[in-house]
Amino acid sequence: MHSLPRSIVSTIAYFDIFNYPLTLSELHRYLWKAPVVTMSELKREINLLPTVKFQQGLIFFQGRENLIKIRKERYLESERKFKKRMPFIKLLTYLPHVEAIFIVNSLAYQNAKNESDVDLLIISKSGKIWSTRFFTTTVAKLLGIRPKPNYTKDTLCLSFYLDASALAMHDLMNSSDDVYEIYWLRQLLPIYDPNNYAKKIFESNQWVEPYLPNAKRVLQHPHRIIKHTIWHSLIQNMLGIFTPEKILKKIQLAILPEQLKKLSGPVESSVVVLSDLLLKFHINDPRPEWTKQWEEKIKQNLPSIS
Repeated sequence: MHSLPRSIVSTIAYFDIFNYPLTLSELHRYLWKAPVVTMSELKREINLLPTVKFQQGLIFFQGRENLIKIRKERYLESERKFKKRMPFIKLLTYLPHVEAIFIVNSLAYQNAKNESDVDLLIISKSGKIWSTRFFTTTVAKLLGIRPKPNYTKDTLCLSFYLDASALAMHDLMNSSDDVYEIYWLRQLLPIYDPNNYAKKIFESNQWVEPYLPNAKRVLQHPHRIIKHTIWHSLIQNMLGIFTPEKILKKIQLAILPEQLKKLSGPVESSVVVLSDLLLKFHINDPRPEWTKQWEEKIKQNLPSIS
């Protein structure tokens, strides 16, 4: 547990990396290693910090007033992306063995840039992760909505699959204080979740609580949820007949780019993971650089607090 000033500055510093000023309730929710504090106590402490500003309902560091405009612009951009790609995400929910779909990364907290893609986490039926990836990536490719080397705007990034039996994600951390992974887990935004995997993931990752004790489970607005229907069951069951897991795994491994195969390795240390419980496809890992920036911002804005 940190002192309240350090918790406040640490939290603002993390979101400052992504040009995202926080509301008071967001700051309280995302307080890093926070002591017990009420909203009024938090607001009073903010006003005592010389490097922190509270303006137009948003909290940020001195000299970062431009973030107010950026947040408003990215909110509108996030809404546009969500509406544009919701029909395509809905189509994926009819494919076999898709148990749940979450929006992750910047769009999950409405901070998407104009050129950003839409990052998804897909939960597969246990033992069917390769089949799930085969069908979802094939459909996305046929529709022309997968990212291309020089174009990512509004595309669907299908780079993270998780088997329904492997919801505990502590091993994904590349250090004991992997700040990005911890915040990522508490920002998962459910879009299609008929079996309440949002709750299951939250409960399977209680190790996050000491870092973010105020971060409760995200509750999506009912109008933003794709509901499971009888048509889902019929289509999923019908298509699910044609899913030989071992064959589909061999096909995908055979056509996978060599670069991804070379980067693949253990969950805890690799940007690419090719297992029967987790599929992760990220060529670059920005987390070490983000952690460095985070620590520097904390020092700059709270140099006298250890």
